[in-house]
Parts: sequence; C-alpha cells; structure tokens
Amino acid sequence: MAKDGFISVSPKHGVNPSIAVCMFCGGDTGELVLMGMLRGDVEAPRKVVLNDTPCTTCQNIFSQGILFMCVKGDPNRSEGLDWFTGKYSVLREEAMSRLPFTDIAKAEIITKRRAALDEETWDKLGFNNVPNKG
Repeated sequence: MAKDGFISVSPKHGVNPSIAVCMFCGGDTGELVLMGMLRGDVEAPRKVVLNDTPCTTCQNIFSQGILFMCVKGDPNRSEGLDWFTGKYSVLREEAMSRLPFTDIAKAEIITKRRAALDEETWDKLGFNNVPNKG
C-alpha cells in the first residue's frame, strides 16, 4: 500500500507485482503494478483489473462505434469494477436511430460514445444475441 509516495515492501513477497489487464478482453495492458505489502501480507494476484480504461486493441474496436456495456447495480455508486457484467457491444452510430431512447438520450450517448445498460434493458434490446468481437 502506498503511503506518502512510498511502497511498503512485503517481507514475504517483496514489491508483490501484478500485471494489469483490460476489463473488456482480459488482455495485458503493458502495465506492471507494484502492490507491495497487502493486508495480511498476502501475495498479489498475478493479473488485476485496475480501471475501466480499455487496452489499445479494445480502444480500436470501440472507436468504430458506440460502446454499450451491460451492468448490474449503479456504476457511479459501486466501489471497484464489480458493476460490469463482462458483456459489451459496439454499435455504429447509424444504428442509434433504431433504439427506443428519447432524442435527448440518444444525443447524450452519441456525445459520450458509451452507455451503461442494466441487464433487463440489455436483454430487451436483444444485445444478448449480438456476438462480441473483442
């Protein structure tokens, strides 16, 4: 754990490294995370998701359209990333006209280039029938 800019080194595991992975595809992001001393002096996991920033490969896919993510709970109120179900889909902007959202909601989604849908809405819109290409 970092305190005052320093990493407390674990007596058992040293700097206790982990490899950061993309939350979308599980691929390495190229980041090495030095966990240091963790509570209970446990060994850090080999791979860890740090944030919701996509890796370069996923970012290239997402840049081709609008990212829709299936979520549980409220991503704005959850600690960590446990709100993400692992399901996502990328739609071309032209497809937005066929979705049953208000014009205001559509404009906001297009501007942000991403949207979070609860599982019920995800299923109703038929996203479960769309294979991911990530």
